[in-house]
Amino acid sequence: MDQSFQLNVEMRQKMEMKAFMAHVTKLLQLPEQALWEHIEFILDENDFVSVDEIHEGTAEIASEYSDGDFYVESRPSTNRVAACLKYHNDMISNVESKPTTLHEHLCGQLAFCDMSTRLQDFSKFLIYNLDPNGTLQIPLSEIVFDYEGEIRMDEAEHALVEIQKMDPPGVGASDGKERLLLQLSDDMVHRNILDTLIRYHFEDLTDERLPLAAQKTGYSIELIQQAMSELRYHVNPFPGRQFEERTERRINPDVEAFQNDDGQWTVKLLRPAPEFMKIHTKYEEILGNSASKQTKDHIRKEVGKVKWTIDCIQMGRETLRCVAQAIVYHQSSFLESGPNYIRPLRMQEVADQIGVNLSTVSRTVSDRWIETPQGLFPLRRFFVRSTKTYSGKIIARELALNAIQDLVDNEDKSNPLSDDQLDAQLAQLGFSLSRRTVTKYRTMADIPPSSRRRRY
Repeated sequence: MDQSFQLNVEMRQKMEMKAFMAHVTKLLQLPEQALWEHIEFILDENDFVSVDEIHEGTAEIASEYSDGDFYVESRPSTNRVAACLKYHNDMISNVESKPTTLHEHLCGQLAFCDMSTRLQDFSKFLIYNLDPNGTLQIPLSEIVFDYEGEIRMDEAEHALVEIQKMDPPGVGASDGKERLLLQLSDDMVHRNILDTLIRYHFEDLTDERLPLAAQKTGYSIELIQQAMSELRYHVNPFPGRQFEERTERRINPDVEAFQNDDGQWTVKLLRPAPEFMKIHTKYEEILGNSASKQTKDHIRKEVGKVKWTIDCIQMGRETLRCVAQAIVYHQSSFLESGPNYIRPLRMQEVADQIGVNLSTVSRTVSDRWIETPQGLFPLRRFFVRSTKTYSGKIIARELALNAIQDLVDNEDKSNPLSDDQLDAQLAQLGFSLSRRTVTKYRTMADIPPSSRRRRY
């Protein structure tokens, strides 16, 4: 077997990101809360950095209720102890309790059902197979097959019927049609009519084809409308939504836009500045002493990490300031007069103006908020795509979408506007768009066609 060596020369292009730039990119897209957590992590892990002031609120509480108030030469007064205990108990009582989920609510009702323990265990397994709306999308036979215990099909069907009797009405259904049928009660005036319409003409109802449903059933359109009004009043198409856990996130703006004394729009950063992070001088004393090489290398490494972080935060702040300043420069009409005066703006325009890459602008505005005289907005809100009218004028697409929505909201519901009529009325408002564009924008705004918007 012959073995030989060859030397080949080839050209190759390869793009690499330096470690410093990778660190900048990572910190650049961190929201304010995440950035604070990253800074606190550095403070906990690194002994060579200190902070002047991070959480002012925490400092105020600590100064008001410090340990020194209790550990003095004399015992604290009873009123003082009671006041402090009341303060801490009030803090605990103001914490919102965890809301009850749909599955927990249903499982709590099993104790009132006439079931054996074995059937209750299967019912719990069945309940946790319901989706957030309370719908059983998995066939019952598959659930019986996956259940580890022993259960017969007739017992499983009995458990499902018991679950369908629970509160809220409509849980345990296999689809939207069955959800409505399970909620029909005997005290409803149009119960029989609704049962026929939902069971046999459900698609005609959802598509607002009331004349077709009237022709098939023999009911008048007025009677169908009365039945539908009663259905909307008594029936919830999504019974499980009332148990959805809604978490409200507090939004803190990163940037504030305001007019200076010269009337020019400018921005002010509200994110933490790196100046509050300071490196201890004690590490210089250690380096100057007769410390081992390993100790000196460790100190230099840890100090270097802190300096990197400070530089990266400073660079991220400067990039955010430049991007925000470019945005308020282009969208000054929006800031002065409101959303109806927004201008088309692409991220590439801002990137070219401040001399950075498009991806840098995208990372910078991600989850960033700006406080303006018009309210609090995400920075991405100001990037709006454009559309061109017949006259060649460039306008923001959002303005056309808002105009279509306003026309539909104010139309005669018994005779809704077609796409041709929308096009004509938009032309009167100054939007010279084609009918195809109007149809496209109507679809983008989730507005159904005129045939489905008609009210009889």
